[in-house]
Amino acid sequence: MTTMLLALGLVAAAMTLMAAGVIFSDRKLKGSCGGEGGEDCVCEIEKRRECHANKQLEALMARKGLEG
Repeated sequence: MTTMLLALGLVAAAMTLMAAGVIFSDRKLKGSCGGEGGEDCVCEIEKRRECHANKQLEALMARKGLEG
């Protein structure tokens, strides 16, 4: 029982220290798949491919517009 409480206390302390680090670093959390601070694309593979293709097409159109 003592081991379990010690382990729980260590995990709680680690979580508290990580939370304090995020708060005091003054940075926004970034999502891996969109959301605030993350990329505009989504996590689903089909939609991610479509989004990537759209970004490439927009970049190509922008280059053509600048050259032409």
